[in-house]
Amino acid sequence: ARKCKNLDAVAHTSTCYVNWNRASTEIPVMEKVYQLPFDPEDMCKYILALHDVHVKDETKGLLDKYGFPNTYTFTKSMAEQILLKTKGKLPLSIVRPAIVGCSWREPCPGWCDALTAAGAVLLTGGLGILRELKAEKNYIADIVPVDFVCNTLIKTLFKTAYCHKKALAAEGTRVPRLLTEKNVAMNNASLTGVVATAPSEVSESTAVMPFVFHSGTSGSSNPFRWRQLFEPVQTLWKSKPHPKRVGPIDCKMVPTREEYLFRFYVYRMIPYYCMRAACSLPFVGSPEKQKLLAQYAKALHKTQYLNFQFEPFTTREWRYDVNNTKFLDEDVDAASLKAFNTDVFDIQWYAYFQLYSWGITKYILKVADREQPQMPTTGAEIFMKAHL
Repeated sequence: ARKCKNLDAVAHTSTCYVNWNRASTEIPVMEKVYQLPFDPEDMCKYILALHDVHVKDETKGLLDKYGFPNTYTFTKSMAEQILLKTKGKLPLSIVRPAIVGCSWREPCPGWCDALTAAGAVLLTGGLGILRELKAEKNYIADIVPVDFVCNTLIKTLFKTAYCHKKALAAEGTRVPRLLTEKNVAMNNASLTGVVATAPSEVSESTAVMPFVFHSGTSGSSNPFRWRQLFEPVQTLWKSKPHPKRVGPIDCKMVPTREEYLFRFYVYRMIPYYCMRAACSLPFVGSPEKQKLLAQYAKALHKTQYLNFQFEPFTTREWRYDVNNTKFLDEDVDAASLKAFNTDVFDIQWYAYFQLYSWGITKYILKVADREQPQMPTTGAEIFMKAHL
């Protein structure tokens, strides 16, 4: 990045869960880089020096020792530390999304291109494969639409570039050419390099640029809780069941691992073993039935894996501070705020998860015979109309 002569700004995409271990120690989790109890560069060298046969055991030991649920959050945390240490005067900011879901409005409602995070729960639940989810139903689930994350990144880049220009001008340093061109109006808070908007003034205080920005919903007054998940999802999937559905669409949340394992083995695995024994009998089993049974067994193991992977995030609760993220909207004109919306009150959660389920069938399963759920009038829209 330092070799880019006309560099405007850099936004590093991290994750809110670099601070996974602060679920019960700090509420809210602040928009700052918390110090790790080790040198991240030394840790990288240590891991890279490991022989392949030792990586698995060492990985588990390091995750347990330093309080991380997986290597993704562990390495993201180290990356933040290294960036903070080495960034110097680079126009660099960090954006931390929470659990990224489908789009709310852009490029179109319900759009998704991969089964990640919550999408896997919705699909397996909608196909009748997932019947139990280990989760604390009253805990906040920090799920954020992907278009909100994109808009946060765009606004972060804009403000980073603006504040970098102000800092360079104050030092008497040459400002990068692109920051002074008319197509990026840095003398106002209109994102005219991206969309045509009316200019407005920016206060001098915006020259002080924060370093970390959360992109989530838990820090708002419109958070989503796990208990709200299955009603809209099951209603939509039941209205027109998918032809590959393997069981009833009825997933329940269980609070403990013991209860989950009891239900899984009594209601899922024991019937499976009985069916497998029956299929092994002469004149009962057939190659086709055995193939279907093998697919069912694979699906059961996938749901168990899914539960164990999500357990660290469905059985803990975080509230992520968003004061720095709110700063991105300060002194920005109305047209830009509308074009790059991140107002959590614009989300109606029941409709969002119906759209998410519909988007999975359309964009992942490639089923085109389902009508898109209607977009509701949101609380933010009703509030604005009341003031007109």
